[in-house]
Parts: sequence; structure tokens; C-alpha cells
Amino acid sequence: MAFGQIPVGISACLLGNPVRFDGGHKRLAFAVEQLAPYFHFDPPCPDMAVGLPVLRPALRLIKDAQGNITLRPLTGSQRIDL
Repeated sequence: MAFGQIPVGISACLLGNPVRFDGGHKRLAFAVEQLAPYFHFDPPCPDMAVGLPVLRPALRLIKDAQGNITLRPLTGSQRIDL
């Protein structure tokens, strides 16, 4: 870290690391090209930090009328209670 750079946490996929569910990234050019000279990025991947693999089905949190939250793959109706 260079002197004077401000430490900032930013998701690894936004810096161009291929860590998304489909093996891709969501590189944010503004962060990488414009902000990098001023900030020291700490790029964790929240999904990988909780043990999810890089290649996996897309997941969605669904809240029903009773307030129950379930985790469901985008491609199916399997239910995982939280």
C-alpha cells in the first residue's frame, strides 16, 4: 500500500477477478482505472468467504408472505431453509 492511499473493501468481482457464480466478473472500470491511484483495495469475495464455489447455480433469497426467507437456485425450485 502506497503512503496516503485509503484502504477500501470492494468485492473481488468488481476489480475484474473471475469469482462470480458463473466464473465471470463485473469489472467496474471506474474503480479500477480512476480510483486505484487513491485507494488500496482489499478485494474479498463474500460468496467465496462463506464457502460457495465459483461455478454454481445463481442463488436468490426469497421472502414469503409469512416472512420466512429461503435460498433458491435461480434455475429451479429447490428450497434451502435459512
